[in-house]
Amino acid sequence: MSQQQVFPSNMALLQQKAKLKSANKGKDLLKKKADALKMQFRVILKQLIDKKRNLGTSYSDALIYLARANYASQGDISKTVEENVKQQSDIKLSLKTKNHAGVVCPEFALFDLESKRINREMLGITGGGHTLNIAKKHFMEYLDLIIQIATLQTSYKAIDETLKITNRRVNALEYIVVPRIRATMHYIDTELQERAKEDKFRIKKVLENKKRHKEKAEKLKEKDKEADKEEVQQAIYEEEDDDDENILF
Repeated sequence: MSQQQVFPSNMALLQQKAKLKSANKGKDLLKKKADALKMQFRVILKQLIDKKRNLGTSYSDALIYLARANYASQGDISKTVEENVKQQSDIKLSLKTKNHAGVVCPEFALFDLESKRINREMLGITGGGHTLNIAKKHFMEYLDLIIQIATLQTSYKAIDETLKITNRRVNALEYIVVPRIRATMHYIDTELQERAKEDKFRIKKVLENKKRHKEKAEKLKEKDKEADKEEVQQAIYEEEDDDDENILF
């Protein structure tokens, strides 16, 4: 893993240590987020599978009650249904948002279904209208199940996409960012150690040179002292010779 191009210094090493700490902290937080998303993902997936399994049964029940309404009214009830269609629908769809482990997902819901209201105009003599209301109730339950599946499916896709992005970020931090920072820290530490060895060697050489110069200076000083002693001794000898000559003459 290639390291970053930085100038090796103690300040750069401290900066890389701070980056490594932040990267590890971010990786841990993202892992916790991924775990929470996985748990929520499993819950939504289980609910979605159960709802989809019940979807076929709910639709079959609605069709059965519609066939019973046709049979009870002794004819086609489509005209009766068309005549009772209103200008505005009684079915309203509401949209809310729900937070799943940091992921904002839309939540659909039906309201004002008027499932308890009985349309007396559609009640026939043979009771076909009552059977039709029951069929209507089953179709409303089927529609409500579709809305629930739509909510779960949307949340499933949003969480799945967020989970993939989070896993990619965790992998990037774990296998790219953190190793690169560690390689940079190793490079800086190696350079600093080499620089410390060079400084130590340089100081050692300087001390050796100073010691050698000091020894030379001491030797020269001793030589100067010995030369001075010889000159003094020679001067004494010369004075003694002069004294002896003066005595003889």
